[in-house]
Amino acid sequence: MLPTLAPLHLYVHWPWCQQKCPYCDFNSHAVPQAGLADSLRIDYIKQVVAEIDWWRGQIAPERPLMSVFFGGGTPSLMTPAEVATIIGAARTLGAWQPTTEVTLEANPASLPPTQEEAYFQVLKGVGVNRLSLGVQGLREDWLQFLGRQHSVGGAMAALAAAQRVFTRVNADVIYGLPGQTLPDWQTFLQQLGAMGLSHISAYQLTIEPNTAFWGQVQRGAWAPVSADTEADFFDATRTTLGALGYENYEISNFAKPSEACRHNVGVWRGEDYIGVGAGAHGRLNLPAGQRLATATRKMPEAYVVADITTGPARFAVWDELPAAQVIQDAFFAGLRLQEGLCLTNLHKTHGRAVTERAYNTAALSLFTRTGWLEQVTQADTQWLRLTPAGWPLLSGLLKELLPPTTP
Repeated sequence: MLPTLAPLHLYVHWPWCQQKCPYCDFNSHAVPQAGLADSLRIDYIKQVVAEIDWWRGQIAPERPLMSVFFGGGTPSLMTPAEVATIIGAARTLGAWQPTTEVTLEANPASLPPTQEEAYFQVLKGVGVNRLSLGVQGLREDWLQFLGRQHSVGGAMAALAAAQRVFTRVNADVIYGLPGQTLPDWQTFLQQLGAMGLSHISAYQLTIEPNTAFWGQVQRGAWAPVSADTEADFFDATRTTLGALGYENYEISNFAKPSEACRHNVGVWRGEDYIGVGAGAHGRLNLPAGQRLATATRKMPEAYVVADITTGPARFAVWDELPAAQVIQDAFFAGLRLQEGLCLTNLHKTHGRAVTERAYNTAALSLFTRTGWLEQVTQADTQWLRLTPAGWPLLSGLLKELLPPTTP
């Protein structure tokens, strides 16, 4: 029997937006008022393709490429021709599958008015088969607070057009806004669910350093909602979407049966993914078994001039991770999933003793006794996962479970 080849995923970062949202701490840059220079666009696409070509020489090309994810920034500011060029390069990176998922994130405000469907049809024609729309809310006051440029009507038009073209459509939404009420939020979720979307990503509004919202909160302009209110919104989201047939397969993600995002699930399971584009991160195993963390240069102007031929030297980060960090990364990502973290795989890879030194075993025992975590054995495989009571507490539990690692 031939050995099973490890699956591979590709993340492509488009770093430009029409404007920076006040809550966003991603590597995104507002397009200059005069527009993005054609020369920079051309150089950027060339560099992304060159980077994919370089990676092809570092990995087994017969590995199955399970997903390609265009994130940002606002990838819907790309032309279909640019998307097609990158997908063409991606098709040579690994073995393309009939089920290879190609997701593109889109902002309703970036789409040509009344021409959204035509744009989506061309994207589908070049290989995109899943669309993720940054809806965020369907009330004008919510959108205004979040600094979104699109209107409720624009978001609805984009969703409807996307569903006429793609069978797999996600809506990104944000809850926990000041003054937002649970009944209004539940009505909004029911409105989305009635549209038959295959997937909904519902995120708690978080106030991140170096964002406009951070500065506003520090100045006392407004206050974030309380932890108790956050928990209420989280429970209401799970209950409302669950009643509509969505499975809460990951802490912030809800999908109809068999419609989970394959790219993100692969990342959370610790499968290999390559990140290309300005500021993109990656994680993959080297042939000798080490786990590698990579990150490219964040500024697009610096990224496009990086010399591909220098290999690792062109990266901002190229680190072989110690076992303790690999194990902690697995906890951090795996516990986000409803299926949980496979302890058996960690024990096989690192040994039980090394694995248990990487986390706080006393905290794990305590959280299991209190009913926030549970250990389950299925077909001789041991899993660790959150209970329903533990899901809202994930951030706090991880702080106790994962002590700082030493190099």
